[in-house]
Amino acid sequence: MENFSKIKRGRKEHPAKKAFANLYSDIGARSVNNRIHFTATLRACEWKPGIEKEHGYKFAWLFEHSAGGNFKRMTLIAELGRLGDDETIRIFAAGLCESKPPVKMAIARLRNYRLTGELTTPGDVFNLYMALLRCLDDYSAAHEISNDEILEALNRVSKEYQ
Repeated sequence: MENFSKIKRGRKEHPAKKAFANLYSDIGARSVNNRIHFTATLRACEWKPGIEKEHGYKFAWLFEHSAGGNFKRMTLIAELGRLGDDETIRIFAAGLCESKPPVKMAIARLRNYRLTGELTTPGDVFNLYMALLRCLDDYSAAHEISNDEILEALNRVSKEYQ
């Protein structure tokens, strides 16, 4: 009988993880992983201290510093590093620097691409309208609800987004 408790599950361990764990012995495993991915983005974008101030550096937006001297978008930089190869990181980094989306939206798009392999596109009013209609139709088919109740729910949603 096979001993299932000794079977390795999950992601493969990054080759640099042990070296980083020894270097940063005072932090947890998640932080070590984040630093590994952060470093992968720095390497792929050929970052060096002060380069973001140089004219023409196409990843300057991504590597801007806060008043405290830290990177403003550390989580986004780490998420880019999870994409894997340097060329993919550079392509996505260049696109992000061009469009400058909010960090939460950018991270959501990167994670979606990394997990599904599909690119998400910016939404538009018509497609949102159609998605809401489908959702309302599906809900109305499954539940007895009046038009007044639907309008009240939509009004509440509208107030949430103002």
